Amino acid sequence: MFACSEEGIQYWLNEMKSKRVDVYQIEVEQEPFLTNPSLLPDSHLYLCDKVIAARKYFNPVGIREDDHTNEYLVRGRVILKDKIMEVRK
Repeated sequence: MFACSEEGIQYWLNEMKSKRVDVYQIEVEQEPFLTNPSLLPDSHLYLCDKVIAARKYFNPVGIREDDHTNEYLVRGRVILKDKIMEVRK
C-alpha cells in the first residue's frame, strides 16, 4: 500500500508504472507522517552516511505540504473508504 495526497495520485501512478492499481481514499487512526522520496539515502553511500541521510527522510525540514511528489507513511490501522479509481493497462 502506498499513501499520497489526492493531488499526487497521477504523479505516483506514472512513477510506479504498475499495470494494475486500485486507488482508495483512506482513513488512518494515527497522524500520517509526511516525507518525500527525494530524501531517501542513496544506495551507494557508506553506512554512516546512509544513517545521516535517513534522518533527513524521517525528520524532514522545510518540506512543502503541497508538493505532489510527497508521500505519507502511516502507522496503525488504515481504513479503505471510497474507491477513487481503477487502473488497468
